[in-house]
Amino acid sequence: MQLTFVAKPTAPITINIDGTTVNGFDLSQFPVGATFMGNDDTDAAGIHHVKRTDDKFFVTLAQRVSAYECQPKNNSHDWEDTGDWIDAADYDPDRCYIVAKSAPQGAEYVKRENGWTVTLLEMEEEELV
Repeated sequence: MQLTFVAKPTAPITINIDGTTVNGFDLSQFPVGATFMGNDDTDAAGIHHVKRTDDKFFVTLAQRVSAYECQPKNNSHDWEDTGDWIDAADYDPDRCYIVAKSAPQGAEYVKRENGWTVTLLEMEEEELV
């Protein structure tokens, strides 16, 4: 299964992948040649698009994002997908697969309870002093 990601402010924090099952949805039921654009249930599970060619699945998943924690404090829509595909076996739930469009130089991607954000780690350290 091949995965790519889109930024969404209301996606699940965690995506669980087990074979062809994504967050409880068994994608093996899709016939060869099928394309699925998503619905409310799959959107809630973070699945936005599924395409099956031969025995290969191409799945677009969502990563939840929030506003930047550093300047510029942009809204949660200032993110973009990379369009890159990865193998599901290489998926790491603690990695950000989307890109902050206007993050300042030196910003780091951090996973919070409300989604991925960008912050300046130096700024966090200064706040602790």
